[in-house]
Amino acid sequence: KEALYSMSSKDIYSSDVQKKQSSKKPKKQKHQRSKGKRIAAFIGKAVVCLFLICIITGSIVVTALTVYVMKATETDSTISLAKEDIQTAGITTIMAPDTANPDGEIEVSKLSTGTKRIWVDIQDCPEDLKNAFIAIEDKRFYEHEGVDFKRTFLAFANMILHFWDTEQGGSTITQQLVKNITNDNAHSAGRKVREIFNAMSLERTYSKDEILQAYLNIITIGGKNGDYEGVGAAAKLYFNKDVSELTLPECASIAAITRSPSTYEPIHNPEKNKERRDWILKNMYDQGLIEEADYQNAIATPVEVNQGQVTGNMDGSNYQSYFVDAVINEVRNDLMEEYGYDKETAEAKIKTSGYIIHTTMDVNAQKKLEQHYQESSTFANYDIIKESTDRAENGGNPFQSAMVLY
Repeated sequence: KEALYSMSSKDIYSSDVQKKQSSKKPKKQKHQRSKGKRIAAFIGKAVVCLFLICIITGSIVVTALTVYVMKATETDSTISLAKEDIQTAGITTIMAPDTANPDGEIEVSKLSTGTKRIWVDIQDCPEDLKNAFIAIEDKRFYEHEGVDFKRTFLAFANMILHFWDTEQGGSTITQQLVKNITNDNAHSAGRKVREIFNAMSLERTYSKDEILQAYLNIITIGGKNGDYEGVGAAAKLYFNKDVSELTLPECASIAAITRSPSTYEPIHNPEKNKERRDWILKNMYDQGLIEEADYQNAIATPVEVNQGQVTGNMDGSNYQSYFVDAVINEVRNDLMEEYGYDKETAEAKIKTSGYIIHTTMDVNAQKKLEQHYQESSTFANYDIIKESTDRAENGGNPFQSAMVLY
């Protein structure tokens, strides 16, 4: 009985355990299924929310980018490649009301650092000169419509990932021309957007030859202050030749200068110039722009400078009046206050940024006033003049005067 009892108890106990275990299993499976549904629902909601967020964010970004591009490309005037506009690019002009025409203005004065240019028509430029610049600056010049997006992308990628040891320029000849004309040197995305749109606009308005002609006449090619501009001035300054007489090595030497005139100009740095010149010649040969024999002869030719004199000064000032002096001082002070420039930088900006300064000067009245000041009879008391001069020479303030015309 005890055995039977024991066996019975064991069986009963085992049976109870099995019942309990079997009764728990469905609850556990039900709980797992419920938990899985909640996770799936959460993931689904998260995906939907993320999708909606992406749509909303994308819409905001597209809208903001559209507004940004529209504002960035706003311009007050259209870029002109006319000869007279290119010749005066970067030169500040001071304007005054035209007394003969109430709605018009007249040019009073031009200001620059003494920029020297010799204008060259595109038909007078040797093919080797044009090809030298195209080979090194923009080999797809005749293929793109103002912007070489492939080159721009590679330049941007190299800036981040450093595929090449040297910096890869992304600007086309057209973009460089826009920058040289507008003097828009801001380090911002907005400036780049404006440059791209202006370049594309130029390509729709002008032919490739007109764009290349303007570029070749405006690029900086040397001088202590970068005041020699254009291939015409370069041919005269470095080889004492008309641009049409340049040889293949000389064409490449001029193209080599523009990257950094102070480093590559051939008068003081012939070795540096030859090094870059030969690199340009190699590019011309690789791109099929010159024959192998011409390439070999050119790289074997030393850099031979025959310095000439460039006399083409673009200042063209009519006269410098006291009124103009006062205007220049006022603009200089405004630049110093607005942008934090020092005096020298502000004065250089005035002479190199191609500003158009509108004044209220009555030119005829100003001329009469200044002529009257030049007459000795105007100042009968010479002791006052002498005292004023002495004060100025000794660090004091000289006397000042004014006239009223009626």
